[in-house]
Amino acid sequence: MSTINDIVNVERAAAERLNTARQEAEAIKQAGQAGAEQIREAARKQRMEEEQAIKTEFEQRWKAEEEQMRVELEKELARRQKKYETHAVAIVDWVTERILRGAED
Repeated sequence: MSTINDIVNVERAAAERLNTARQEAEAIKQAGQAGAEQIREAARKQRMEEEQAIKTEFEQRWKAEEEQMRVELEKELARRQKKYETHAVAIVDWVTERILRGAED
């Protein structure tokens, strides 16, 4: 009878160790899943930060290019205005001279 009791005791101990191992495995699995969720959340947060940084950089570049184009446009308009004013003065002088010559003839 002792042999049967020994076998039963060994089986019970083995079942308890197996149950303990299963519980430990489940705890490790849950910890791993929690760790994986933390990693996913950190990756999502990093992606959002990088997207925002890219967006901010793009907006800054856009504004800088707009400013540069505005300055260049103002320079071109000033150049054209000066050219127009120079030609206008010359045309007025020419017309005045023609009128005065016409009055003399």
